[in-house]
Amino acid sequence: MGRDKILIAYNTDNEFTHYDTIKKIFGKSLDAVEHTPNDSIVKGLRWRTKYYSTDFDLYIDQYTSLDQWLEDLRDPECDVLREALAGLIIIDDIDKTQVSLLSTKGSPIVHQDSFLVWCDTTGELSDDETENMNVEIAAVGGSLEIIRLISGEKNEFNDTVGVERVKEIIDTYPWTNMVKQLLINTQNAPNKPSDRDNLDSIVQKLTDARSHYQSLDKDDDETDSNSFANEIAKEVSERLSF
Repeated sequence: MGRDKILIAYNTDNEFTHYDTIKKIFGKSLDAVEHTPNDSIVKGLRWRTKYYSTDFDLYIDQYTSLDQWLEDLRDPECDVLREALAGLIIIDDIDKTQVSLLSTKGSPIVHQDSFLVWCDTTGELSDDETENMNVEIAAVGGSLEIIRLISGEKNEFNDTVGVERVKEIIDTYPWTNMVKQLLINTQNAPNKPSDRDNLDSIVQKLTDARSHYQSLDKDDDETDSNSFANEIAKEVSERLSF
C-alpha cells in the first residue's frame, strides 16, 4: 500500500490557531483546491519540489485529550489508516511525558517508514533546548522530531528550523507515488529535429554544393575548390551526428 496521506492532530483547548499553521505548511497545495478551514479531509492535493511532485490527501483531526486520541489511533481498527500514512503532525504545546512515550523505538503510533512530527506551539523551549531533545530522541532510536513553530527559517548554525523544517521533512520523504520533475521537464522540452528533417537538410546541402562546385571556373585555384568541399563535408558531418 502506498503511503499518500498526512494526518494532522491539534488540541482544541490550545489558543494557537491550527489552520494558520496548516496554511503555512501546505499553503501552495491548498490554494490549488477548493476547501474550507473546517474541512477534516482534503483530497487531491499536490506537493511540488524542484525535483518531483506527488499527490496526497490531508486528514485533520482534533482532540481534547492527546492520551485518548493516541489510544484510539493504536486501535486495530485504525491499522489501515496507519499503514496509509506518510506522516503524522501533532500541533500542541510541548508535553514532555507524551514526547517520551512517542520517542520510544518501535512506537506503534505510525509505521516505521512514516515521519512523526510534534509542532510545539508554546515557544517555552529555545532552539537549543529543542535540538537537545531531538538528539536525545535520536539516541534511543526514536523517529519523533520536535519542531519549534515560532522559530525563524534558520538557526545560528544555518540549520532549517520552524515551519520550513516541516516542509523539508515532507520534501525529503520517499514518496512511493512521486513523479520526477526531470521527466516532466523532458516532456516539455522543445522537440529536436527528426531524422527525416536532418536527411532532407543534408540532401539539400549536397545539391547546393554540387551546383556551386559546377559553377567554379576550371581555371580557379584548386585550393578554393578543396576549401569549399571541406567546409561542406564538415557541416554535413555535424548534421549527421545531431
